Amino acid sequence: MENKGGHAVRLHTCIHEFFGTAFLVLSINSTSINKFQAFAVSIMLLSQICYIGPTSGCHLNPAVTIGVLVCEFKQRRVENIIYAISFAISQICGAFFGTFLSFMVQKKDYETQTIFPGVASLCPAVADEAQDKDEKCSIKDMHVQVMLAELMGTFVLVFIILTVKYSWGSKDLQINAFVIGTALMSAIAMTANFSGGGLNPAVAIAQQSFQNIMEANFPGNNNRYMALDAMAVYILAPLGAGAIAGFLQLYLGNVRNQMQLAEDEVPKSRSGENNEPLVQTRKSGDDDKYTKQPEPFKNI
Repeated sequence: MENKGGHAVRLHTCIHEFFGTAFLVLSINSTSINKFQAFAVSIMLLSQICYIGPTSGCHLNPAVTIGVLVCEFKQRRVENIIYAISFAISQICGAFFGTFLSFMVQKKDYETQTIFPGVASLCPAVADEAQDKDEKCSIKDMHVQVMLAELMGTFVLVFIILTVKYSWGSKDLQINAFVIGTALMSAIAMTANFSGGGLNPAVAIAQQSFQNIMEANFPGNNNRYMALDAMAVYILAPLGAGAIAGFLQLYLGNVRNQMQLAEDEVPKSRSGENNEPLVQTRKSGDDDKYTKQPEPFKNI
């Protein structure tokens, strides 16, 4: 949507979003037993931005797509809505494909009903404290806390991405990728102890479905069944955060434009002294001289 010419190669950009999201999910599951999972996932996003950023914008997240849609809504509305829907579908399908790749590379032991190294478990950390391992991963009475954690973490991530895209981004793609990658790592670290750090509706839908299937077929790994209430929070909270970040970025963009217009309309002084412009005034016997005289105040 934000890249020039993207509408002309929509299928190409959707394919990029599909595989980009797939490899992102693959990195999540491949590092499930690694203490540096957040770092590994952030590096994966950084590399994906460098590769597919110039074509699709490298959203890889419906929350980011919602934010971009809000910022681009004044232009080509119908086409952008269709574009956003196609992006979201590509991201969700790519996330499911990523879980399939994760399953294919796992070592399966059908006698003990275990897989190695195992899959990531997207479950609120507060739920681990509130219930036994034999129960579903349900938020129970912690809906507000988990939703706020997902809302704040996703808002920070999406707002930084939109700021890089529309406001203060560098001309060097690699620097922008580094900023967004570190933003993702910070958002995961900020929310991991509360909600588990989902921050992505496409990943939430695919990953929660995947861990439920793995628990049903490989119970030896003791994966958590995901209850419907937790799934709803992981989907709705990031989407809401993406929309809020988009509206805030749109508002701040309008403010910046007004400030720029105000600067352009301020009259420039010929003398440079006290910023007072020189205007020609008629004086008896001295018609060709200029004297300093401030212009009347104008509302800008």
